[in-house]
Amino acid sequence: MISNDSSHARTLSLSHHLLRFFEASTTAPVNKALLTNLLREDPALLANFLDTTGCACPVHPRTDSNWLASLLDSASDSEIHRFAVSCVQPWLTAELDDEHWMQLRHQLIRAHRVSALCAQLAAHVDGLDTEEASLAGLFFNLGQLMLFAQSPSRFTLSQPAAESAPVLEDEKRQWGTDHLSLAARRMRRWPLDSHLVDAVQLLFQPADHYDNSTLLVRTLHLAERLLRKAPVDAGAVRDASRLLGIETAVIKQCLDTARSSTDALSWVKLDPDAFCARQNEAVTDLRSALGSLALRQVSHLELASARSLDSLATMAARQLAPYFGQTALFLASADRRYLHGYPAPGQAQRLADMRAPLQPGDNLVAHALLENEATDSLDAESFALSMLDRQIELLMGGTGFCCLPLTTADARLGVMVLRLDSPDQRALLDNHMVRGIISNMAQLLQGFLASSDPSASEQPAQLVREIYHELSNPITAMRNQVYVLKRKSSDGDRATLDQLDNEITRIAEMLSQYRQRSQNLAQASDTLDINRVIREATARIIDQSDSGRTVEMQLDDGLPSIRANRLALEQILANLIGNAIEATTGENTITVTSHGNWHIGDARYVEIGISDNGPGLPERVRDNLFSPVNSTKGGNHSGLGLSIVKNLADEMQALVHCHSDRSGTRFQLLVPCTTPHNNNKRAIQNATTQSR
Repeated sequence: MISNDSSHARTLSLSHHLLRFFEASTTAPVNKALLTNLLREDPALLANFLDTTGCACPVHPRTDSNWLASLLDSASDSEIHRFAVSCVQPWLTAELDDEHWMQLRHQLIRAHRVSALCAQLAAHVDGLDTEEASLAGLFFNLGQLMLFAQSPSRFTLSQPAAESAPVLEDEKRQWGTDHLSLAARRMRRWPLDSHLVDAVQLLFQPADHYDNSTLLVRTLHLAERLLRKAPVDAGAVRDASRLLGIETAVIKQCLDTARSSTDALSWVKLDPDAFCARQNEAVTDLRSALGSLALRQVSHLELASARSLDSLATMAARQLAPYFGQTALFLASADRRYLHGYPAPGQAQRLADMRAPLQPGDNLVAHALLENEATDSLDAESFALSMLDRQIELLMGGTGFCCLPLTTADARLGVMVLRLDSPDQRALLDNHMVRGIISNMAQLLQGFLASSDPSASEQPAQLVREIYHELSNPITAMRNQVYVLKRKSSDGDRATLDQLDNEITRIAEMLSQYRQRSQNLAQASDTLDINRVIREATARIIDQSDSGRTVEMQLDDGLPSIRANRLALEQILANLIGNAIEATTGENTITVTSHGNWHIGDARYVEIGISDNGPGLPERVRDNLFSPVNSTKGGNHSGLGLSIVKNLADEMQALVHCHSDRSGTRFQLLVPCTTPHNNNKRAIQNATTQSR
């Protein structure tokens, strides 16, 4: 269990290395394989981690080759997250100049070289574990790093060599302790059943004292002594050969290998100026990352307040808006065969209707999820854009788009597609805040999908979208072919083709109506201002009809707010007002009214009326007005409009009724303020006969 012990602050890591660890630890899912490698490469960071894990996972390197991975697995993501934050906090006030940076690099290079040489020597000694020898070498100067962390300036001035007992006495006078005692006290708390403490504590003894010591102590002493001088002391080589039973040629080969392995580290290769500049930049980034983490926590709290998938998608899009323009959400289907667009507010409907096959190499959206990596359409050298990619690019606008996978530790849920307005925006994919929003989105999305079965509740709507998607292209092709044939046909054939064209149009309209209805049903109920909905819907319908008509409104200003499905209500109004416009001429009047004082039993309703003084409906139509394919418009209209109005009203527990005679037609819609009880059904049906 990771604790809040502040002793971790007494050892400093390389700042750029700690930055990588912090980023990997604070973005879910935590990549524990990467963290394991980072810990192995940084003795100070590993020491802090071992110190804070306590004794929850006692292991021994000789019996468990994956002991470090086991320690990481024993800690939860949140515990690792807290550990990373605690390691960064000392850097908020740390002030290191170039001389301090070079001293720190010297200490860490020594640790890596001694560690590598210990492992090389141990490979030639029977009974000595290479992993344990490597750890002993990594921590041989842990106490010196701890002294450095206490006061870099004082440490740089004194530069304790720590090669003999008199030097340890000088440390005690100057610091009140010596580095070996510091290291021993810390290492005793580690969950490692080994001889590391003894090896480090007995490190600086006279050479003749090592004849009877353990192999680990001998090896650590000799590795440190061999690397103490350049060129190598010949006496140290002879002592190593005698004490470990290794030929001198093999020892020299081990030395070369150890130096090469350490020199291969990227930060070791840098010249002093570049190294110091890199560390100072990383310190700035660490402070910025810690600040952005607080903002990410605020982001998480806001997203966590979402009560539906719709609101979660809306909030995530709003949080990403300062970095990217338009966003689109794709979710993996239950059978893992494809990704389907999720209809989010402000998203182009054609994006919501898209399906991206979840197959390797098929499209960028699928590639991002399958490979769990960010992809973008601007990288033409790596990806050949598919037809679907080009459609997304066209609908998103901008210069291209990028795909960020929404994944957790054990689930691949979907992809967030973001518009790119310039190639420079790709750098934002590494932004702490952007990564945090995507990570938070994935975590919460998994909760929504796990708490309910979206495939069951969305199956009918998804089926309609799939049917519409599969039939749209063939219908368009048929319509184009009919158009070509009509241009080349005789008058007699053209009449037949006109009839065929009308039937194709009718099928397309039916599909469109059913798709719109399925989308409306998928929306949650909202608290609505009915008069505002009426005004906005009426204005939009008049603009779309291009008829130049006006609609009179007589709206009750005292209406109560109600909870209803806004899209469903808007579609009902669109059908009823649109019917009135098409059934009348400019000489007729269309009136929309609202009233808030309808009581039926103990239920209260808001009444919406749409009336006209046109010719009225034929008697043959009135009896089956709300039946499918019973069009009042004639021509090639499908007749689905009023059927959908009735179904939408039923699902809203609203009531719809029509009264029509030679003086005109009036549709009455009663939207409940409260859910009506079942025992009110008969009273409700009787009340709807009062149409005026």
